Amino acid sequence: MNSLYSLYKNALFWNIQSALVYKLLLITHQTFLFYITPQELFGHAGTLFASLFFLISITNFGFDYSLISLFSRQYTDKKNISIVRFLIYKIISSCIVAGIIWYAYHTLHISYLSFLFQKLSPWVMYTYLSLYITENTKKTLALHADLSFQNKQHFFVEIGSLLGYICTVWGIYFYTQTIDLPILIVPFSVWSLIECILLFWFVSTTISQTKTGHAVSILSDQPLNYINQMFKTLYSTNSLFMIVSWQYGFAKVGSIKLLLDGISFLHTFLYKTIGTPLAALYARDQHIPHLQRTLQSYSITLGITWTCIIIAMSLYHYLYSSIPEIITLVCIISISFLEYAQIPYEKILLVQQKAWIIFMYYSVGIIQGGIICVVATYLHIHIPFIFFIFMSKMYALLFIQKHAQKFANFEKKF
Repeated sequence: MNSLYSLYKNALFWNIQSALVYKLLLITHQTFLFYITPQELFGHAGTLFASLFFLISITNFGFDYSLISLFSRQYTDKKNISIVRFLIYKIISSCIVAGIIWYAYHTLHISYLSFLFQKLSPWVMYTYLSLYITENTKKTLALHADLSFQNKQHFFVEIGSLLGYICTVWGIYFYTQTIDLPILIVPFSVWSLIECILLFWFVSTTISQTKTGHAVSILSDQPLNYINQMFKTLYSTNSLFMIVSWQYGFAKVGSIKLLLDGISFLHTFLYKTIGTPLAALYARDQHIPHLQRTLQSYSITLGITWTCIIIAMSLYHYLYSSIPEIITLVCIISISFLEYAQIPYEKILLVQQKAWIIFMYYSVGIIQGGIICVVATYLHIHIPFIFFIFMSKMYALLFIQKHAQKFANFEKKF
């Protein structure tokens, strides 16, 4: 037990370092880009990367959610995880999706794809789609490393890759005095591939050290996990930014992108400190002392932080923006914080293999938001679409939180 909590504390330490260093480097990089590049270029690049990570989430097919459940089964059923087979499935599915996007863009002429890929040459688009494949694979490898308590190795690989990317971009800028989309996309693709290879090497060392056994089937929970991940993606900052970008255009969303990058720092910090380490610990020991008190403190702290940010942002944008833009920003920030509040409870349900609960309340929440939307349209009440997303997310969070507390083994004493 002591060794397990020692691993958890070590994972927490390295994840905190990773969240702080990674996001501070990234936000600094984004801030310099914001002031150096034209607003349209910054907005276009932001939309491309937001669309990339949105696509990764909706085409994950439940692999990462299933991986958390499989780690729980590994320690309860003493079965081994076939991560190699897991990765083969994911790489094949990613290649198929990339091919479909290429075909859809050149044949079906989908309006959003035309909007997104404007000004991209064919070779840059090839690079962009290859980046999708490596980032999608890297996401699963990074999660496996964290669930295996390889947080230290993950930290050095992740930070080294980011530093390599930033140095490459700014090195090219100082040499050529220009920054364009290829300069932002191509180095990202190269360093993503390097990071993917290094993470696979670290993950392969843990596979060789685990006990042999039968591979756990990933098919039983994966359909529900995929649907849940699709629902979750609808509430992500990437999805919300894509909606705003499509509505206002590239030139007007640069400042919003910078704001969302700042908010995503909190998401990264919470996910790395509360999300994955909690899932790794809970998969091994479902009788965590003082878990209820910890989660209550987490929710209160998050609520206070949300209130302060909302007040500050509302005052600032009241002076410089219109009322509809203020409502949109408040809804985006609120949805993001509801997502952050859900992180630990969702992980508890995944470890408990209760994916159906998450699915049920996501579904009911979206139906509820749809009903409000229909009623508002019938009564000719103009309410921003993003408000309906906020309402459905609020409903889903309340009931997921309630059922996570019901199924978790809360203990007040050691």
